[in-house]
Amino acid sequence: MCMTFREVVPYILATLALVTLLGLRPRDILAHQASTGSIAGTVRDQEGGNVTAAEVALVYPQQAILRTTLTDASGHFNFDSIPVGAYEVRITQAGFGAQRVAVQVSSGKTVNLEIILEVAPLSSQVTVTAETGQAQDKDRVPQAVNIISESAIQQRTTAVLAQVADEEVGLALQRTSPTIAGIFVRGLTGNKVAVYVDGVRYTTSAMRGGINTFLDLNDSSNVRVVELLRGPNGAQYGSDSIGGTIQLVSRTPAFGYANPETHGEINTFFTSADLSYGGNTLLTYGTHRFGLLINAASRRVNTLRPGNGLDPHAAVTRFLGLPSNIFGNRSTQRLPSMAGSLASATLRILISSSWFTTSADNRTVASVMTRRWAVMAT
Repeated sequence: MCMTFREVVPYILATLALVTLLGLRPRDILAHQASTGSIAGTVRDQEGGNVTAAEVALVYPQQAILRTTLTDASGHFNFDSIPVGAYEVRITQAGFGAQRVAVQVSSGKTVNLEIILEVAPLSSQVTVTAETGQAQDKDRVPQAVNIISESAIQQRTTAVLAQVADEEVGLALQRTSPTIAGIFVRGLTGNKVAVYVDGVRYTTSAMRGGINTFLDLNDSSNVRVVELLRGPNGAQYGSDSIGGTIQLVSRTPAFGYANPETHGEINTFFTSADLSYGGNTLLTYGTHRFGLLINAASRRVNTLRPGNGLDPHAAVTRFLGLPSNIFGNRSTQRLPSMAGSLASATLRILISSSWFTTSADNRTVASVMTRRWAVMAT
């Protein structure tokens, strides 16, 4: 059926009036459609079976969670109206290892993903440190990057955070006390290795040239992933990052749930070598537009002594091969104390921008607030 221009005009005017009442201009709608894309995918196990009710989170490179959803009975999930840019898709399900996938969303296009969950994956494969503000596949970046997962952090950091460097290629650990330690990247440390927390500079070039005095004030229970970029990258991280860059990626609360959800965990540890002990209590609360994370941690690291109280650094031991107590126990009594206590608390809040705007992208994170407190005693 053909209509004359005079007959079409009322429909055009009615449409413009409706758009005006909604507070949206036509060019805004077109611009929004042109600057967004979508993500669709299927989650399967290693046998090809569909993984149902797996939690899928869409995460900014800055590690703020944009949206969350669950896979359906066919293992499918979908995110619509996603602003153009780089993201990380994070999939978790009980009985499987967490999977991280880098995604680049283009204007007006749908990114299709086929994700396989493994029972015990070797390591995370996504880096947010190689390129500032970008989430990328580790195998697709030219830089040498060490990615240390959350499970590896929990296993290695029996006393201090710097112990994440143990068993890593191109890294070495120097620890002189519970709160003073250094991670050597290709033989350099101190002000030659830049340390970042969630993309924010933690150290400065004016710091001491030796080991880092404040690195271990970051409690390991607050950290989800540690990424270490081996080699200089002055264009992104400054000319003083000669040895490399350490990025501490914090744990973040999730939101976007249909109903409010509360999660928590309590962890404890004990080390028999120096009788160290401690633990943390973490609580998260998430709603449709709001996420909250609270973590309280404390630890006591006691003095570590060699077997039989001998000092392997004594001159008679190093040069003559004799026990350090050959002239009595005075040399052993002069050994410095290595004990220390650390208590910390973290508050992290994420708020959806739908509280402040009526735009179609009502899940974009508009506010991320993090507060940390740490008290050290030796």
